[in-house]
Amino acid sequence: MSTSKFWVLGFVALATLAMVGGGTGPASAAFLDATLSHPEPTATPLSACGGSNWPTYLGSPSRDGNAHGETSISTATAPHLTKAWSYATGKDVSASPSIVNGVVYIGSWNGDEYALNASTGALLWKTFLGLDSFGSHPRGIASSATVSGNTVYVGGGNSSWYALNASTGAIRWSVIVGSTSAGYFNWASPLLADGSAYVGLAAKGSSQAVRGGLLQLSLKTHAIVHTFYTTASGTLGASIWTTPAFAAGSNTVFVTTGDSGPNGSTFGDSALAFNATTLGLTGNWTIPANQTIADGDFGATPVLYAPATGPALVAASDKNGYVYAWDQANLSKGPVWERSLAFPSPLNGSPNLGPVSWNSGRVYVGTSATRIGSQNFTGSVDALAASTGKLLWQVGETSGAVLGAAAYADGVLAVGAGQEFQVLNASSGTLVYHFTTTTGNFQGPAAIAHGEIVVGASDGRIYAFDLGTCLPGGGHRAVGPVGTLPGASTPSVVRRRSAPSGPTG
Repeated sequence: MSTSKFWVLGFVALATLAMVGGGTGPASAAFLDATLSHPEPTATPLSACGGSNWPTYLGSPSRDGNAHGETSISTATAPHLTKAWSYATGKDVSASPSIVNGVVYIGSWNGDEYALNASTGALLWKTFLGLDSFGSHPRGIASSATVSGNTVYVGGGNSSWYALNASTGAIRWSVIVGSTSAGYFNWASPLLADGSAYVGLAAKGSSQAVRGGLLQLSLKTHAIVHTFYTTASGTLGASIWTTPAFAAGSNTVFVTTGDSGPNGSTFGDSALAFNATTLGLTGNWTIPANQTIADGDFGATPVLYAPATGPALVAASDKNGYVYAWDQANLSKGPVWERSLAFPSPLNGSPNLGPVSWNSGRVYVGTSATRIGSQNFTGSVDALAASTGKLLWQVGETSGAVLGAAAYADGVLAVGAGQEFQVLNASSGTLVYHFTTTTGNFQGPAAIAHGEIVVGASDGRIYAFDLGTCLPGGGHRAVGPVGTLPGASTPSVVRRRSAPSGPTG
């Protein structure tokens, strides 16, 4: 893992039963009965807009990036989006938002976790969760929150992982997941499943390698129940700096890992599957030698999906420029399909984090530098057939790399590419709306809930886009007709096309 991971999407990061190498991890649990003085949220739920909440990174434990049931934002209405509000935090915002009952939860590199009114952007509360030093650039919260009940779970900018009161921001309890002075950092978002939380052990960067692993934490006792180390005792590497995914039907947790570190790792640059109850390893696959690169990492969180035909799959992209899809029930067998979509990261100006999302038979992949035909681009958005990996369409980006997964809602994709936030037709890749910042790059995935799209940027702002006031019973004010755009049945390259936009901000 390289220091280039400081671009990343929002992320979290440890205990007693070690599956590789044995021993007790560096984590300990501590209950903090803190009471902070914050006003109660006054946000009005946006249920009239239709759709559902977006309570965790990429919307659900399967990490499919799909705003299920969204009815307001669609191919017909997306050209009429406008910037509703922006909120300035003063430092980079790489975390992805969570949106629950009309409240946006998101952290900033200034160390604060924020609760904002989703309709207006008004501050409801903020809680400081620490800063860590990255040379001359201190960084706070990179983890994206998971909201369950009235609790917000998120990794701090210090050595701890927190549970906050969702109404007030008060710290309910915390767990030390690895000392920042030893090189640990909370990149990833927590996975919550069946009374447990699963968080990865990750390093700040290659120069601060740590012993990677996955921990299972009891949400009832706040104790660490199991730890699986991805490298043997006495070795470093194989950080889990992406967010775990969960398949409820098979009770399986899936993760991807970083590079093997300075002295080799048992499961470096790999995809792993675990029994969610015991944290026992049930499957693993490592990048083959002929596809490895220097500082190779899986930069993308695994996404789980079920194609119309064939087995249920899990897909993820690597910094080597490939996207892979494996049978969820037989990860060790190797990929069902794979496809090279981007230059390997050493050839890029920014890391190929290759975020993936899925809907209705298609996998959507974002890349950094790539070549389409004879033309080089700073990034791309690609649509692939979910069951075979067949390329359906590509959008060549000129405004920057695509570092956050494309969020899907009723026929459209919301995605950031450099300084440009875009909404694309999911069937064809055609640009239907865009907004450009004056200085910042869009880094993490957007969240979509109840007619609101929210996303953070490196200019320190949180941006929201919508269609205006919701009407009783669902939907928005009437808009003019927009022609139905044709789907792409064969691979095509979509160049920049004119589309409605708001003013730059």
